[in-house]
Amino acid sequence: MKIFKEDWWATPVWFFDIPIEEVNYTKIVDECYLQKSNSKGRTCSNIHGWQSDDVFANPKIPNISNLIKTIEVYSKDIFQDYGVRKDINLIIANSWININSPSSYNSTHIHPTPGLSGVYYVSAPKNSGNILFHNNSMMQFINGTYLDTTTENKNTPDVIKYEPRTGRVIIFPAWLPHSVEINNSNEDRISIAFNFRSKQLTY
Repeated sequence: MKIFKEDWWATPVWFFDIPIEEVNYTKIVDECYLQKSNSKGRTCSNIHGWQSDDVFANPKIPNISNLIKTIEVYSKDIFQDYGVRKDINLIIANSWININSPSSYNSTHIHPTPGLSGVYYVSAPKNSGNILFHNNSMMQFINGTYLDTTTENKNTPDVIKYEPRTGRVIIFPAWLPHSVEINNSNEDRISIAFNFRSKQLTY
C-alpha cells in the first residue's frame, strides 16, 4: 500500500544574504550608533538592549535607507512565493534599530501588523543570541504527550532556532511569535527589524 502525504498550513521562514559590496557595512554600523547617541530609544520586547524609534527612508541616514530599498528588491520573490496578490505592492513601512549589548535579549512577541516582518543583521558576533520562532498552533499542547519533540522533524518542534549572521535577512509572517536569546558574547549584536505593508491597502 502506498501512503500519500500532503502538508497544509505550514509556516514559512525565508532567509537570504545581501552581498557586502551592495551595502556600506561600516557606515551602517556608524549610523546605528549615531541614532543611539541621539535618542534614549524605547522599550518593547527588548530587555536591557536599546531599540530606536521607527527609522524611515531618510537622507540623513543614507546607508540604512539604501539597505531598506535593497531588502525590498530582494524580497519580491518571497512575496510571490507567499501568494501576495499581483496588484499589491509591498514596501517596508517601518523599521527600527536594535543594539543588544552583552546580557540583553528580547522576550517573546509578535508584530501586530498584517503581512510579513523581518530582520537584517548588521553585526552578529558568535554567541550573541539566536532568534527563536515559537509554534503558534494548538498542536503544541498535544505534541508533548506522545511525540518525540527532540528529533529532527519539522512537524513537532515547539521552537525553531536561527543563528544570526552578519549580512543575513530573515523574513517571516508577522503573527509568528518569536524571541531572541541572551547575548553571551562580549560585543553588541546590531540588527534592523522591519515590517512590510501594502501601498494600496490601509488598515
